[in-house]
Amino acid sequence: HTGIVGTGHKLAAYVEGELVSIKEVVIYGDVNCDGKITMSDLLAINRHLIGTIKLADAKLIAGDVNKKEDGATMSDLLAINRHLIGTILITQEG
Repeated sequence: HTGIVGTGHKLAAYVEGELVSIKEVVIYGDVNCDGKITMSDLLAINRHLIGTIKLADAKLIAGDVNKKEDGATMSDLLAINRHLIGTILITQEG
């Protein structure tokens, strides 16, 4: 596969042609799985917080941009907003 990699995509590792591991990609802030942090991600977390959708699995982890392991919270929503307006940068470091 070539192109943009987003949350929820699978990464397969091979050694000498044999599959040894498959991992699910998580990009912090990318809850809609398009590989970018956009207004769409902000809206998805907002909808999660008000209960109209339920983020789960990799999407929920991606929504936890402050990496506190508490799911997608209001603090994460505000961080994505600040990222979008350019006052902070969401990083992918663990």
